[in-house]
Amino acid sequence: MLTRTAGVQKCAIVVRGRKAHTSRHREGVDAIAVLRQTLDLLDATHLGLVNHDFPTLPRIQIAGLIAGRGEGHVLSGISYLADKATALIDVRYPPPYEPHDVIAALEDLVERANKRNPEAVITLDHPPDPAFEVGGADMPPMDESPDSVLVQDIAEILPQVSNYAVTETGLALPFSFCGNDTTHLSRAGIECCLFGPRGAGPDTEEHVLISEMVACARTLAVLALRRCG
Repeated sequence: MLTRTAGVQKCAIVVRGRKAHTSRHREGVDAIAVLRQTLDLLDATHLGLVNHDFPTLPRIQIAGLIAGRGEGHVLSGISYLADKATALIDVRYPPPYEPHDVIAALEDLVERANKRNPEAVITLDHPPDPAFEVGGADMPPMDESPDSVLVQDIAEILPQVSNYAVTETGLALPFSFCGNDTTHLSRAGIECCLFGPRGAGPDTEEHVLISEMVACARTLAVLALRRCG
């Protein structure tokens, strides 16, 4: 059962330059070149969001790149410099940090990039343009006590209704690196944890075990009766 998980922040770094024909490229500002320089500054160790319980965090993933001409990143007319370039970014970060801490750290990076490239305009889009279908609300970390009554109840019930037992509570790596919706429940004052079928082997993201699904369903049913009785 997980009660401590990473936060997830999704955003985009957008560079706007100036279009120019390749024969007069010095008259333009290459948005792709500026974006490359900006991403070179994107070092997770400089974000300052460190919790030694969560090794390797914060983690920055550049998840997608697109560049072209005009606001729509038009890809035709390649004889002209790209005047817009966008990088889609996923940041995983530990508690006790909040979304505003991540945004502040990234905005500081963007400010430094703008000072290095005064002829371009570099912005942090949060959330990213809806056209990219990144979506989703901010997902802060969850950091609940592994000794809560809820965790104790589940640990007691599970072996009574199945052949499984709770072997980990609180922080369980690498699974705690994921973001999940329990963070919204816990912040609404609802006691919760992340409990469900996981699967086995290296491809746990691609399957779950029916036996685990049954065990979880039985556990939750008994838990509901206990809480509502």
